[in-house]
Amino acid sequence: MDFRKKIRGDEPVNVNLISLIDVVLLLLIFFMISSTFVVKPGLKVDLPEASVEEVPQEKGDIVVFVTKDNKVKIDDEFYSSAELYEKLSALKKEKPEAKLIIQADEEANHGTVVDIMDNAKRTGFTRLSIATEKRKE
Repeated sequence: MDFRKKIRGDEPVNVNLISLIDVVLLLLIFFMISSTFVVKPGLKVDLPEASVEEVPQEKGDIVVFVTKDNKVKIDDEFYSSAELYEKLSALKKEKPEAKLIIQADEEANHGTVVDIMDNAKRTGFTRLSIATEKRKE
């Protein structure tokens, strides 16, 4: 008994690739349309966790305070939004490796904190923290 298939050499082998190409192109179009390629610009922020451990403040760190009425204070002096950029530029030149710590009051406007973060980014600060208090349990 011979169980082997007999292959005839006179019949050409055809592979229909058109259907396969159609499916691949449809999948490609589907994934291109359903994916978003938007890169949102942002500022890296090191948020300390509100736990038992505190993030130690180093000697060369720069602390920016924001009061309830949205006044910005650095080194016992208050600054407007326009003056803040110049002050942060000067501090960045003095201490290029310093970390900027924002201590904003709970009732301060979010826009004021974002303005400080924007000015910090424009002046070249790459290390930024927002100070928090430990939650009372």
